Amino acid sequence: MNGDTLRAEITELSRFLAAPADDPFLDVVVALFQSEPAAARAALDPMLTKAPADIRLLALEADVWRDEGRFDDAADRYRRLIWGTSRPSLLATLTQHLGKVHFAARQFGDAAECFERSLALRVDNGASVDLVESSRRALERANEEQRAGS
Repeated sequence: MNGDTLRAEITELSRFLAAPADDPFLDVVVALFQSEPAAARAALDPMLTKAPADIRLLALEADVWRDEGRFDDAADRYRRLIWGTSRPSLLATLTQHLGKVHFAARQFGDAAECFERSLALRVDNGASVDLVESSRRALERANEEQRAGS
């Protein structure tokens, strides 16, 4: 994760591609992680017609919207996905991504609230150390940006 933007990045493409080779959304994820929203959109659009209700697909579309600067659309999508789930691990992930939308939109107070909720959910539900640390670092960054803008 890029500490400045809070966006995932690929540092070793060949290693990244070796791990999730069976992921049907791999092309979309790679394009997003390489900051190529047009390529992500091109890979995503055909899938949306085949599986329009797939939660991961809908979340990826929200990430594309975020990267296209369509922050309101992305935030609305994540809010709807959050409202539609009760699984704590998924709720934490979706809330973290909503926070990233707010962060990208420079809405640092809203981002911090999301990261704080995601962190609490992850801690309360025994998430991995990496996931807890991801939420903790995102919360720290949002708070830093919020203080800098005050």
